[in-house]
Amino acid sequence: MSKALEALRRLREVRKRAARLEHAEAVREQREREGKVISLEEALARSRLAEAQGGPTDAAWLAQEHAWRLRTHHRLQGARDELREAEAEAERRRDRLVEADREARVVELALDRLEAERLREERRAESNAIDEVAADRWRRRGA
Repeated sequence: MSKALEALRRLREVRKRAARLEHAEAVREQREREGKVISLEEALARSRLAEAQGGPTDAAWLAQEHAWRLRTHHRLQGARDELREAEAEAERRRDRLVEADREARVVELALDRLEAERLREERRAESNAIDEVAADRWRRRGA
């Protein structure tokens, strides 16, 4: 039984390591998406600030700037959607990691209980052997 539990423990540890790596990958992806969102927001803010500070007033330039802002705004919306998806995936993978950790812990506890029971049985057998030796000595003295 303990060999089966030991094999199960190793399997659970492998699953836990895999879940940890998947979670780390999802978090890395989430951070990349956050960086993309922040850079797009900063680009839009710089563009608006430049316009507010009295940039060129040429109609062609204003139209081009407006078109750029519009495209950037659409890219920002897409990046925010990707960020939400990455956050959801990171959360799902974190849940899988927690579950894998819980499963590994359950197997560890079962192995610990089996080991404690084995030690108890060893102590009981040793105690019985000592009692038997003592009883033999007592009988020999009494005889």
